[in-house]
Amino acid sequence: MSAWPLVSVVMINYNRERFVGEAIASVRAQGFNDWELIVVENGSEDRSAEVIERHTKGDPRARIVRLPRRMAIPAAANLGIKEARGTYIARLDSDDVWLSNRLEVQLEWMELAANERVGVCGAQCELIDAEGNPIGHKWFPINHTACLAACGYRNPFCQSAVLIRQECFTRFGRYDESFAVGEDLELWMRLAQAFDLYNLPDVLVRQRLWGTSACMRHYRATVDATLRARRLASRRYGRRLGAAGHVALALTWCMRWCPPAFARWLFYNGVLEWERRFVTQSGGHARPVLSPHLEGAPMPGKMV
Repeated sequence: MSAWPLVSVVMINYNRERFVGEAIASVRAQGFNDWELIVVENGSEDRSAEVIERHTKGDPRARIVRLPRRMAIPAAANLGIKEARGTYIARLDSDDVWLSNRLEVQLEWMELAANERVGVCGAQCELIDAEGNPIGHKWFPINHTACLAACGYRNPFCQSAVLIRQECFTRFGRYDESFAVGEDLELWMRLAQAFDLYNLPDVLVRQRLWGTSACMRHYRATVDATLRARRLASRRYGRRLGAAGHVALALTWCMRWCPPAFARWLFYNGVLEWERRFVTQSGGHARPVLSPHLEGAPMPGKMV
């Protein structure tokens, strides 16, 4: 590994001994090798530390930042980013998995001169359950206009799929630590002041949906953080809500009172299905391009 790797992978782990080993293995299996892995062990109370040690042992590209007590995710992520030496920052949640061509495909696209204005590049996701079984796909808007519009009613990125230029953090700062959750949505809208947002149509990540994930455990706090991020974008970053934006705020507020499981079902089978049927016609979305081993798997619209 070079002293200054092209990509720094930042992973935050808390009590994910069941999944973190597979997440680390998916980084080490990348076809592109000029990376460093920074695992922020966020005060886990299970055997996560042992699993992380076992899966990073002997690999000089991997470093572990051990925190004595748990910190909020934005603060822990910022510690990892401060340690990063790469030109790009790649995020990976410790319960998700990358496909082996994830970095290669995104870097090839981001390094093109025509894409130098793109600050954040994401991708499409295959959804898996706790056991790793495929349960569908989650798709995201493609171009900058569609990503920015999506911020009004959903998160335009899967965090485990984003590749962010280090320059973005240099110019606009890191995650806002006043957010306990929902920090990524606020960051995207802040970066959009000077950088473009984009998602590749390729499926490059397996995102795990399971009952005790952070967004399900802290469901109402996540909704509140989403509302706050959108209001901040309107006040600070010149994002005009418009009629549709105010409707989205009202509907999001109403979601606070839904049971989490029903809210998730409504999002996948209501919001994303509406987006697939109607917003796609604007040209800002595309059907995900599946890697060869995913051909024949359920496509968007067959959501959990």
